[in-house]
Amino acid sequence: MIFQLAVYQVGFKNRGLSYIYVFQTHSFTAVELPVYRPFKEIRNQFLHANKSEDIHRLREIYGECAIDFEIPSRFVLFMKEILQPFFIFQLLSIIIWYMSEYYSFASVTLVVSIFSAGFNLFTIRSNLIRVHELVYFRSTVDVYRREKGMYVKMTGIPSTNIVPGDLLVIKEHYRMPCDCLLLTGQLLVDECALTGESVPLSKFPIPDNHDYYIANLHKAYTLYEGTYVIQRLGNQKLETIALVIRTNYSTIKGQLVRGILYPKANYLRVQRDSYIMILLLAVVCLLGFIIAFPPLLETLGVMDFILNVLSLVTCVIPATLPMILNISTTFSLLRNRQKQINCLSPARIIAAGRVDCVCFDKTGKSAILSWILILISRNADPGRYGHKRLQNLIQRCV
Repeated sequence: MIFQLAVYQVGFKNRGLSYIYVFQTHSFTAVELPVYRPFKEIRNQFLHANKSEDIHRLREIYGECAIDFEIPSRFVLFMKEILQPFFIFQLLSIIIWYMSEYYSFASVTLVVSIFSAGFNLFTIRSNLIRVHELVYFRSTVDVYRREKGMYVKMTGIPSTNIVPGDLLVIKEHYRMPCDCLLLTGQLLVDECALTGESVPLSKFPIPDNHDYYIANLHKAYTLYEGTYVIQRLGNQKLETIALVIRTNYSTIKGQLVRGILYPKANYLRVQRDSYIMILLLAVVCLLGFIIAFPPLLETLGVMDFILNVLSLVTCVIPATLPMILNISTTFSLLRNRQKQINCLSPARIIAAGRVDCVCFDKTGKSAILSWILILISRNADPGRYGHKRLQNLIQRCV
């Protein structure tokens, strides 16, 4: 039963998902409705619907039925920008240049660095607001729940109050607020906003047999959040009922949004090489310091000696390099903004600039190998992309 999930008190929330500790396996797992079972069991168990008195407890477990996230303030984003190692080193170098009376150079570097950091945080925050406007959705829905052992139809409740296990009434011209399993009726659904499929798809009720429900295999029985119900098929006098199985970030759309907001850390080779280069420059600086230490100590005072040593560090390790990278990133953000391309991680623009070829299939269907080869070879340089390299590239994409 889904209510058994409430007995686990040890858990936490991370990136929109709730996790509970399962004592049998001694591990944490994401909270979800246990629907991966035979269809007959799904019908027998979940057609009873949720009890009204359990909704508050279930909302605490599953959370609000909406893809919502907090947009960081400008101050928080600015602090994240300036607390990067390269930026801190640059600020320390500017202080050293001011103390060494390089006022013009230090002032220009400071103004450009602050402007670039400010523009980056403005762009990131604007894109986060744009993403929030695209993914956040709420409406009014009708659901069936149980009160005192009887079915009660609750009409006009906010979609944010839906919890897994509710029986949702599906109507025509209806945008899905969550992922569901269709129990009764047939539907014609537009999934273009989620999968890019331009042709409307038919959805059927789950069968009454002992086959196990598999999410990737039984898509014809599943309604996804963000998709649009075009038409109800069959007997119009009977209501179309669906079982709510996933809400907020647990849905397929929610997983896509999590991939955008919290991308996997990718360690680029260029970053590793830059750190190695800085380490080599630091060794050169240390050798220069050892050579210059005796004569400088005899001719200069303590304060002048410290300033000369620190100036040597800023000369060997280029402190203006982060500023140059920020300027190039800023111009890239401007060009992307003009083409209505949102970027939440400006640091990845450098990696995106190294991409030579992109292969994608809008409809999500498999295309034959020869068709892909012809399409790529028409737009690719034959001298750069040979036949074998194209085959290797396609195998990676598949």
